[in-house]
This record gives sequence, structure tokens and C-alpha cells, in this order.
Amino acid sequence: MKENTSTEEYDIVDFDIWDCLAQVWKRKWIVVLVMLIFGAGASVGTKLFIKPVYSSSTRIYITASEKTNASDKIMLYQPYDAKQYMDDFVEMGKGRKVLKSAARETGLSSEEIASKIDVSVIENTRFLEIVTKDTNPKTAQSITKAVGDATVREINQSTDEIFDANIEEEANLPTAPESSGSVRNNGLKGAALGLILSVGIIIIVFIFRGKKGISSNHHAEK
Repeated sequence: MKENTSTEEYDIVDFDIWDCLAQVWKRKWIVVLVMLIFGAGASVGTKLFIKPVYSSSTRIYITASEKTNASDKIMLYQPYDAKQYMDDFVEMGKGRKVLKSAARETGLSSEEIASKIDVSVIENTRFLEIVTKDTNPKTAQSITKAVGDATVREINQSTDEIFDANIEEEANLPTAPESSGSVRNNGLKGAALGLILSVGIIIIVFIFRGKKGISSNHHAEK
């Protein structure tokens, strides 16, 4: 029984956290080198394999036209009823008629345009916002403009001009990709990963060697 207890005691290895940190500090240049390699690799990989994405947007403002009777005007300005109307207009903006019209203007397919655009209501307003994301800034702008113009026509025609939809903000030509900070961010993430891996490996090797040393001493004593 005493021998078993002794063996169990030898199997328990107690390392002080400061011992682990001391080992990391001794190998700090290895840690720095791994961080630089991982950070540089992530940055270069981002530039080579990840294309920047540009975002263009337009806004459509919807009001009651002069032809609208008083009751419909009141409904448009009531929050609940206005939301129902605006939800319908969002679906028009993503509908086949609008997509086909935009496809004719841009030379792209309806499916391509549908995959690049997002149509939504700006909360608690009567603004529709259309956002297009593409790797080409001019393409993003042309799609946004085409979809915006087609949506305005569709709303005005489908509602028999009861509502008056107008472009409030023209589609902009993006000058910088929305993912401009991705190279830097990915570089920092790569460096952080290198830090975690290098420190972790140093500590694991230190603990493993400590256990191996204790085990060797134990066998020698036997």
C-alpha cells in the first residue's frame, strides 16, 4: 500500500505559474518570431486571396401623393399601417419585375443582381434603402441605381400613383472598400493566433519534460 501511495505522489506534478512564465520569457524571441510569421502570412493571404468588397446605396422616400384621399393618407402615417405598406414596397424592390428591369440596364442576370442587393426599411421612417455589394465599385453603383429606379417606377405604377416614391439619395460610387481594414485586422488576428500557439506549445513542452524528469528520477530510485 505504501508503494502505491508513493507512486501516486510521484505522478502528481506541481508547476508554479511563474515557472511557466519564466520559460516563456526565456523563449520570447521564438514567440515574437512566430507572431510575425503568422501575422505576415495572414496579411499576405488576405491581399492575395480575399477581394475587397465595395458597397453602394440609394434611398427612396415614399409619401402619399396628391391623388390620395384623406383616409389613405392617415393610414400611411400610422405606424402599424405604414409598416405594412413599407413591407410591401420592400418585396416590390426584390421582385421579378424590378430585377428584370435592372438586368436589362446592367447586362447582368436577375439572379446575379438578387444575390448582390439588400432592400430594407430604415426603422421608423418611410425610407427604403437599397444596398449593393460587389468587388467592382462601378458595378455596385450601376446595380444600385438600376434597382432604385426600377423600384420607384414599380411602386408608383402598382399603387396607381396613390403613393409617390422618389429617389432621395442617388446611388453613390464607393471610393474605398468596406473591408479596407481586413488586411490589418486579419494580420492582428494571425499574430494573436501565433502568440497563443507558441506560448501554449512552450508551456506544454515544459510540463511534459518536467513529468518525464520526475518519472526518470522515480525509476532511478527504484
